[in-house]
Amino acid sequence: GCITPADLAVTGTTDGQVLTSTGAGSPPAFEAVASAGVAANGFYVRVASSQSNATGDGTVVDMSGIAHTDVIDTGSDVTNGIHTAPATGLYCYIISVNFGGMLSGHNKIKIDLVTSNRTRYVLETHGYNTSNSGSQGMWWAQVITDMDASDTAYYKYKVSGAAKSCDLQANTSSFAGFRIE
Repeated sequence: GCITPADLAVTGTTDGQVLTSTGAGSPPAFEAVASAGVAANGFYVRVASSQSNATGDGTVVDMSGIAHTDVIDTGSDVTNGIHTAPATGLYCYIISVNFGGMLSGHNKIKIDLVTSNRTRYVLETHGYNTSNSGSQGMWWAQVITDMDASDTAYYKYKVSGAAKSCDLQANTSSFAGFRIE
C-alpha cells in the first residue's frame, strides 16, 4: 500500500529524536539519538539595542553581558551574548557586526572570540575598504574552536583610527554557533 499523510503525522513529543526509515512501504518512525550521535545544539542571537558611538577610537567593546534577542537557542545555553558549551567538542561560531557612523579615517576593524581556553582573533581588516564617510558597513567572521563542557564563548570588537562615532546596529549584528563534533 501507499503511505498516506496520516502515516506521517507527528504525535507526542519528538524532542531529541530523528526521523528514520523503517523500510520500503512502511511509514518512517522517530527514534532517540544515541548519546554519541549528532548534537542538536545551536543558537542564533541578535544584539537587542544599538550601541551609539561605541567605538572608532580603538575602544574595545566586550559583548559579554550585553542584551541579545534569542532567535534560535535549542539548548537554552546562551545568556546575554555568552554561550556555555553543553558538551566537550568542536564548535563553529559566526559573528556579524554592522556599524553605522563609519568615517574615512577608520582604518582598522578587529573582532575576537573569547573562550574559557583562549582568545581567538577572527577578523582584522581596514574599516574603510567597504564604506564611505558616515556610512554603514557589515563584517562577519567564523571560527572553529575546541570547547570543554561548561566553557564559555563571547565576542568583542573594536574600530580604530578616527572618532568614537561607530554605532553597533541592533538586529543585524549577531552571534551564532553550533557543535560540529
